[in-house]
Amino acid sequence: MTRPGLISVRAELVKEVMVDRIAERARERCAPAATPERLGYETRLVEQELFQPARQPADWIRDELRARVERGLPEAQAVEQLSAELADAEPEGKPAPDDERAASWSVPGPGGHVRHFVSLRVAPAAKRDFLYGFFRRCCEEVLASRRPSD
Repeated sequence: MTRPGLISVRAELVKEVMVDRIAERARERCAPAATPERLGYETRLVEQELFQPARQPADWIRDELRARVERGLPEAQAVEQLSAELADAEPEGKPAPDDERAASWSVPGPGGHVRHFVSLRVAPAAKRDFLYGFFRRCCEEVLASRRPSD
């Protein structure tokens, strides 16, 4: 799949450079409380520090949260529900960029493959929990960046 702003790189290079750096920083940030959920949360914060595109919130998450709140769900519950749904839907293996279940590809930043490899590095048996923390942080980002019309 060809998408603007994406470049093709060797998987070994990605693992050695980006994945290791992100994983190491995430571990440092949450030590000694390095649960898979917390590692996913911290991974998103590390992405924002390292990659300019990751500093932009995912507008589609804002829209999803807004729709849930408009249906009467409290904001905190909407965040928990959406984070769990996105994590549960994500493929267990390496997600393809065109897989509609792979919301990890739809969040600005290094992409779904990098996030998959980071989860394997820091939480190998708990990708779902890792992604729950990751998407929870993504939800917090959009709530913190509310536009005046929100």
